[in-house]
Amino acid sequence: MLEIKRFTDFPRVTMYDILCDAYSYDDRNKSIWDNNWKESDDFFYDNPQIADKYGLVTCIDGEPIGFVTWDPRNRPGYVEIEHYGIRDKYKRQGKMVSVYCDYNIYGMLREDYAKSCIEYALGKVFE
Repeated sequence: MLEIKRFTDFPRVTMYDILCDAYSYDDRNKSIWDNNWKESDDFFYDNPQIADKYGLVTCIDGEPIGFVTWDPRNRPGYVEIEHYGIRDKYKRQGKMVSVYCDYNIYGMLREDYAKSCIEYALGKVFE
């Protein structure tokens, strides 16, 4: 079952770990973004009130599978999505047995995880 949780429900490096996994399809991503990912993870865990107000973690059965963070400083005009990531095994890559099988086993398609996370985040952004 898909759940939305707070960053403070998880230990430091959760964001970093998800980003490393989400962008693991190309080794260059980690070499380019590694410091930024670590700094972002540190910032959010050093400022839990900001992490829980301007970010969320998407989970399945308690396991964090993705997250989104946003910068609200330009509201009400717009917000900037700062970081977004979903673990590689929850991305649609055309490696599934069938969409029918995935839907009936997991209750939603893998792309629905990302869509649900973004829809929930947009609701939080504009509340």
